[in-house]
Amino acid sequence: MNHIKKIDLLFAAFVILLSIFTFNCVDASANNHYLSKKEISHLLIKGGYSTESPESPKVTKRVGNKTTVWTYPGAQGADIFKLTTKGKYVHIHATFGSLGGGHFSKYPNKDCKDFGPIKTVVKR
Repeated sequence: MNHIKKIDLLFAAFVILLSIFTFNCVDASANNHYLSKKEISHLLIKGGYSTESPESPKVTKRVGNKTTVWTYPGAQGADIFKLTTKGKYVHIHATFGSLGGGHFSKYPNKDCKDFGPIKTVVKR
């Protein structure tokens, strides 16, 4: 009887250690919707938004797996990026515009091809 208890105890300890090891080795970015400013900058560059200043993303909203970011390229430029995390991928939707005149004005999509894609998906 004591032999069976020892085996059960060893098995329970093994399961606990295995679960701790497995939990600590899981890629956090795959399960985490949070995007740091550094990661956002990296994702924007990776997504083809080369005109964006990597140091300047201003996070304006975080809700669940969605993050809204503003960047300010050029003298009066203002671009809005909506990033949606889906596992190891981030979907990016860009709105390009200007703050000329004191308010945000969206550029027509046909005029934005030099700024980067309107929509793209990048891997984290």
